[in-house]
Amino acid sequence: MTTGQSNTEHEQPRLIEWMPLSAKSARVLTRQLKREIPHEGHVLSSERFVIIAKNANHDDVLLALPDGPRWAACHMTWSKSRERAPWPATRVSESLADLMHEA
Repeated sequence: MTTGQSNTEHEQPRLIEWMPLSAKSARVLTRQLKREIPHEGHVLSSERFVIIAKNANHDDVLLALPDGPRWAACHMTWSKSRERAPWPATRVSESLADLMHEA
């Protein structure tokens, strides 16, 4: 690093630690996420999805959107009832790699 350059200029985005899920965990997370997603006005309201991984450090889940093919990262709220859009916070991308990295 040269004088005047910050360390952040040389840092690469870090890979989020995604954990694969057992079939049982995937079912539990899918049931919960379906409970949270609003019927209308949310990016996932009319989407089919499959939860493929969970963030090891946060309440984010990684979704495959088979009608895309697209991908989504969704921050679950663990609400006992349906949320109002835009919650749960969701990022959709055509690139799985984009969702698997954090800035």
